Amino acid sequence: MMAAISVIGPAPAPGYAPAPPRFAKPAPPGKPVANDLHKVSVAVNASSRGAPVNESLVGFDGPGPERAFGALAKLHPAYIRTDVSFEGSYGGKPVYNCSDGAWNPAPLDSRVQQIRAAGAEPELIVDYMPACLATGTPPGKNPNRSLPDPGAHSAAWSALVKKMATYEIEHEGVRTFEVWNEPDWVFWNDGLRGYEKLYAMTATALEAAAHAARVKIEVGGPALANVLGTMDTNWLDPFLAFVAANHLPLDFLSWHLYANDPDAGPQPGVGHVCIFHADPSTNPCWYNPNLSAGLYAKEAAQAKAALAPYPQLHPRLWIDEWNINGAYDPRQAGPYDGAFVAAVLDAAQRAGISRMCYFFVATGSHGPLGDWGVLNGQTLPVPAYFSFRYWHDLAGRLLEAPVSGGANPFSAGQGGVGAVASRAPGGAVHVLVYDFLPYDPSGNYGTRLPTPTGASVTVRLGHLGRGISSLRVAATSIGGAARLTASSGDVEAAFARIDLPAEGVALVTFAPHRAQQRNLAPWLLALIAVVAAAIVLAGLAIALRSRRAVAAKQPRGL
Repeated sequence: MMAAISVIGPAPAPGYAPAPPRFAKPAPPGKPVANDLHKVSVAVNASSRGAPVNESLVGFDGPGPERAFGALAKLHPAYIRTDVSFEGSYGGKPVYNCSDGAWNPAPLDSRVQQIRAAGAEPELIVDYMPACLATGTPPGKNPNRSLPDPGAHSAAWSALVKKMATYEIEHEGVRTFEVWNEPDWVFWNDGLRGYEKLYAMTATALEAAAHAARVKIEVGGPALANVLGTMDTNWLDPFLAFVAANHLPLDFLSWHLYANDPDAGPQPGVGHVCIFHADPSTNPCWYNPNLSAGLYAKEAAQAKAALAPYPQLHPRLWIDEWNINGAYDPRQAGPYDGAFVAAVLDAAQRAGISRMCYFFVATGSHGPLGDWGVLNGQTLPVPAYFSFRYWHDLAGRLLEAPVSGGANPFSAGQGGVGAVASRAPGGAVHVLVYDFLPYDPSGNYGTRLPTPTGASVTVRLGHLGRGISSLRVAATSIGGAARLTASSGDVEAAFARIDLPAEGVALVTFAPHRAQQRNLAPWLLALIAVVAAAIVLAGLAIALRSRRAVAAKQPRGL
């Protein structure tokens, strides 16, 4: 929602430190509460190799402050999204010179290099309009959010886009460009038809730069805001028809999803004032009873349905802004967001979403207002950070891991326990377990631990196959809130039991024991030695036959 907004807050709060887990009975009747998830089981089939865990779901909007790069790199983000900002200034001068068409790449270069320092690929948002190219803007509107005037100004915009793309392609290796940001929201003045014109001009200029450089790039959009909590088909359907009819590139279809929409918390710059809230007398202004991690799968299905009439279009699906709330929200800096992130990544993997960018890398602390970043004002990790890290740790092939007794983590209001399991190339099995409750009957709404509903989760591992005689079982959790209460490394009955608080997230690992791995090494070395000896002997035999053949062809002496 706010890719172009910079937020600066007061002195940061200390790092997240949850209280020890405590489990209580659910709240009495009268409020909607989640089912008592006291006993939950997860059955992992270690032989059921599925698709790879999608690591491109870990991405961010940023790049954030330089001091955040080290912590961010540990999450291995695939993409970090940032603005080109043609309307900006650098060193007290506009980056675009209206008189001669010169463009200063220095500020964008800095952001791209910061993205590279975090180990990610840049996704560049081609925005916003230099005011001198949009002189026909209606009164009271921001000229940076308008179409270029027809004629010379349209040509100047195309030239500017091509100049930028040529430079970034050739000097910075950028390959991914998005046309504008949230044209269906406050960042665009000229409606759907105006955006279609902008998309055609911009995509054509980007492809011209790529063609001249002889490289393949990705061009996409429209980065819809979807502020009503559902896919904006009034924009999406005609946009896809326009792209298909005009044979324009659409390598990815992008949109944004803040799960609390259409309710929103306090806005930047207006303190505790909330907008779009339906019933401020009964709940906090940022609370929406319809919030659900399942919204991400729902909108992915809507996007696929919208694409179905256009078989010539094969874009990746990219949610390149997402979080709980498009505004401030105290849940975004606490355990609630940690569980929410885990549930959304699970839903996105199941729904076939190609890429995601979480908003934001690091922002200031706003006390009870909450904030967006995976790093707080001191660049210390908040709970959401660890859910992304656990997702990276899952890297491998997905395994079947059905959950019994855990309700539905993707439902609105109720929620429940979810699990994602994978097997790494080295044989270790990782199981991400989370307990996401959209509604907290204690009235804390997940802003702090403990919450009154928890789960005793038993993860059982079966079908390991031959060659493994014992396992090492370990578990880690956000803030140490979950406890490993029992486990077994017996391959015939391997399991781990953890006490998981509501809004808790844990990663359970079953790995071949280190001693066993060392015992396997001599066998592997012996096999390598036998193969090497066979290769040497075969080479000697070939050489001997060659020498005999040469000797046979030599004339015999008299």
